[in-house]
Amino acid sequence: MKMTKFDIKNYFEKIYGLKIAKVNTRIQLGKEHKVMPFGITRRKSDYKVAYVTLTDQTFQFPDLFSKYSREAATQLS
Repeated sequence: MKMTKFDIKNYFEKIYGLKIAKVNTRIQLGKEHKVMPFGITRRKSDYKVAYVTLTDQTFQFPDLFSKYSREAATQLS
């Protein structure tokens, strides 16, 4: 939850070379669950969700695992 809207915008512009129109963020509360034998309620950590709007572009994830997927495909066949 440490990145601000400005940090997120700069990250996408510098790392991926994208032009960002708008960044919206929100804090998502962690889910609660009960530990049955004791009746204790526990909650997972909160996290930040960012909605990024691009300016007339589409984003494609970089192919980080192409080498591994090709090796796995050859081993399977």
